Amino acid sequence: TVLAIDDFNFSMGSTSVFEPELDGAASYGNIQVGLQSANTSPLAGTIVPTTAAGFIPTAGEVFQVIPCEPPCASTIPSPTTPPEYVVQFDGASVNLVAEPFVSLSAASLDFGSVNVGSASSTLAEVVTNIGSAALTVGSDTLTGSNPSEFSISSDACTGQTINPGATCEIDLQFQPTGTGPASANLVIADDAGDSPQTVPLTGTGVAAGVSLSPNPVTFPDTGVGATSGPMSVTVLNNGSSPLVVSSFDIVGTNPGDFAGTTNCSGPVGVGESCSIDVTFTPTATGARTATLEVFDNAAGSPQTVTLNGTGIALASSVGVVSSANPSNVGQSVDFTASVGGGSGAQQPTGTLEFQSDGVDLAGCSAVPVNGSQQATCTTAALAAGNHTITAIYSGDSAFAGSSGSLTQQVNSAAATPLTLASSANPSPFSDTIVFTATVPASATGTIEFQADGVDLAGCSAVPVSGGQATC
Repeated sequence: TVLAIDDFNFSMGSTSVFEPELDGAASYGNIQVGLQSANTSPLAGTIVPTTAAGFIPTAGEVFQVIPCEPPCASTIPSPTTPPEYVVQFDGASVNLVAEPFVSLSAASLDFGSVNVGSASSTLAEVVTNIGSAALTVGSDTLTGSNPSEFSISSDACTGQTINPGATCEIDLQFQPTGTGPASANLVIADDAGDSPQTVPLTGTGVAAGVSLSPNPVTFPDTGVGATSGPMSVTVLNNGSSPLVVSSFDIVGTNPGDFAGTTNCSGPVGVGESCSIDVTFTPTATGARTATLEVFDNAAGSPQTVTLNGTGIALASSVGVVSSANPSNVGQSVDFTASVGGGSGAQQPTGTLEFQSDGVDLAGCSAVPVNGSQQATCTTAALAAGNHTITAIYSGDSAFAGSSGSLTQQVNSAAATPLTLASSANPSPFSDTIVFTATVPASATGTIEFQADGVDLAGCSAVPVSGGQATC
C-alpha cells in the first residue's frame, strides 16, 4: 500500500488541490502528486493530512499518480510511462495500491508479403511496465490459426521481472510455407491485472512463379559450322512476388552447339516477362541436343528447356583441270581437282577419287585433299581418243560429297623421222653389214630392225642413244 486514506474520501480544496487524509501523515509530510482517473481531468496539488469530506473514489478505479515539483500546475500532462495505482476499498479504508501494468509498443504486428520458404525481417514487440510494482512475465506463446508460420526469434521477457518503467523485448519473424494470408496471436502471460496480453500477428505468403516457353525449342536444319537465327525463350513470372533470374546455363549432350544471351537483368514483376535468346551452331551432322537451365528464386529452380537441332552437311563442288589438253599418247598429264564450298575456318577435308571413263586411274582412288582444298592425279596411261575424267569428293563431317569432270582428248603419237643407212650396199654374200638408224637427237626409246618383216637376230629392241641405234 502506498497511500492509505482513512475517511474513504478525497477532498477538493479551494485551490484545486486533492487533500486526502493519510495514515501516519506526520511521517510523510506534504507529497507533491497529480491524480488522474478515467472520469476526471488531471489535477495537481499537494496531498496533505485533512479531515474534510470530499470526492469518494469508486472501488477498483484506476488512478495515475504523477510526480511533480511544487508548485504543481492545475493541469498536468501525462508523462510517457507514469506509474499506475489501483484504488481499493476494503470497507474500512480506501487504499491506492501499487500494481504492475503492461503497455505494448504495437497493438498488432503485420509482416506484409514474404516469399514462401523465406523468413521476414524481424519485428519487435516491446513490453513496458507502466505500473508501480514489478511485473513478472511467465511465458510468451503463439496461438491462433497459423502459429507454425510465425516464430519467436528472440525472447528477453519470459521468466523475467520487469521493474516499473523498465522494458523487455520479444522479436518475431514470419516464415510462410504457402501462399496467401496467415495469422496467429502472440500471447504474453504475466501477473498484471489484464493478463494475458494478446498481440495479433498477420502476414501474407507470396511466391515467385515461372513458366518457360516454348519448351522444347527446335531449330531448323542448319549447316555444320553455320549459325542459325536466334530463337527466344520467354521467362514469365506467373507468381505473386518479383522473380529474380540469377543466371542460366546450357548443359547436356551437345552444349557447345548452342549459345544464349538474356535481358533478364533485374527483378521481373508479377505478370511480366523477360527472354533468353538461343542460337544453334552444329559442329557435326545429325541430331544435336542440349538443355537450357534457368536459375531463379522460384520453387523448383533451375527450370529447364530442351534444345533440339539437326546439323546438315554443307554443299560442296568439284572442279577439275588438266595440265595438257589435248595430250598425246604416252604423255604424262596432271589432273587437279579443287573442292569448293568452305568459308573461314570451315573448309572441306577428305579424299578425291579420280576415274577415266568410270574406272579408277592407277594410284588415284583416294587422294587426300590438301590445305588448299585440292588433290592431284598424274597419269600417262591414257589411250588415244576422248576420255571422261571424273573427280569424286568423298565428303566429311561437315561437307556433302560431290563430283566434277572434264573431257580429255588424247592424240596418237606423231611419226618420228628416221633414216636407215647400210655399211655396204650392195654387199658380197656372207659379209658383215652394219645398219644404222638415225632419229632426232631428242628421241628416246628403242628401234626394231627387220629383214623382210622378220626381226633380225638381237635387233628387236635396240636402245636409241644420241639419236642413233645400230644392228
